[in-house]
Formats: sequence, C-alpha cells, structure tokens
Amino acid sequence: MNFLGLDISTSVVGFCVMNDKLEIVEYGYCDISEIQDIYEKLSNVKEKICSLNDEYDLDGIFVENFLFRFAAGKSRIQTLIKLCEFNTLIKYECLLLGKKPVLLNVLHARKIALGKSSSKEFNSVKDFVISIINTIYPDIKWEWVYKKRKKETVLDSRCYDIADSMVICRAGIIERNEIQSNREHT
Repeated sequence: MNFLGLDISTSVVGFCVMNDKLEIVEYGYCDISEIQDIYEKLSNVKEKICSLNDEYDLDGIFVENFLFRFAAGKSRIQTLIKLCEFNTLIKYECLLLGKKPVLLNVLHARKIALGKSSSKEFNSVKDFVISIINTIYPDIKWEWVYKKRKKETVLDSRCYDIADSMVICRAGIIERNEIQSNREHT
C-alpha cells in the first residue's frame, strides 16, 4: 500500500510517497513560485498528483491542515485567503481522484512521526524536523545552494517542504496503522 503526504503552499508543494511500512518510495516538490495564475499552479500540482497516483496506485492522501501553521498577527489575511483557496482546490482534485484527503494538524503529526524529541537545541523547528528526518531516513539526498551574500552553502529552502510532507505522510500512516490494529483486536 502506498500513501501520499502533501505540504501545500502557494509557492512550493512538498510531496512524499511512503508505503505502509513507512519506507519512502519517492519524494520531491513542485516549485510553483514563478506561476502567477492560481489555476495554472493547480494544474501543475494536479499533474504531479495524478502522475504519482498512476505510478503508485495510492491508497490514501494526507495533507497538512494549514491553518495550524499560522500565528495570529504574523500572516496577512490576503496570504491566508490565497492559501485557503489553493489548499481547498488541491484537496478537491484529490477527491476527484477518489482519494478523500485526511487532514493532519502539523504539531500533532510531528509528535507522532518524530517522537517526543525536543527542538530546543535547534535554531528553528525546520532544522529540528530535517535533523530527525535525517536520523530516520539517512539516505535522503537534500539539495544545497550556495548563498553568495553569506558565502556559504545552505540547505535549499524547498527541502523543508519535502521534510514536512514526509512528517505528514509518516504520521498519517502511523495513525492509520494504529486504527487498523485496534479494529483487529476488538
């Protein structure tokens, strides 16, 4: 069985396909930052989701419940409206494929997928997520970019979207497996 995890934003959509044994089958991102029209963005992401569904015969799709990501006063309402619209359109396209997307709270998903590790020793939650994902999946090949201004090589910011999609997918599968196990024992 294969599942898709999505981390949706209006600039980059991270994706991860995992099997029910929590092994990563494929991962990547759709960079739609240069596309202005929301329906063109949607078409680009829909094409990728359909391709993944055709290739892996997906049994389910897990999506980060985006509103838990925003803190009051830190995001403009126009940004939230665009994200809400885009997120809804993608979820609807998943539904049209016959895959009702399961929404997961990102904080809950991190606890399930990454354990109760503390992010306090990291510069950011994003760095914490990458670090734990690297521990669980040491063969991940991240993309690096050279920042001329800082004169250093850093992780490509789109990798954080991929890592978040891995967390969502992993958490969704773990919860699904636990529910099935509980049903079998009752």
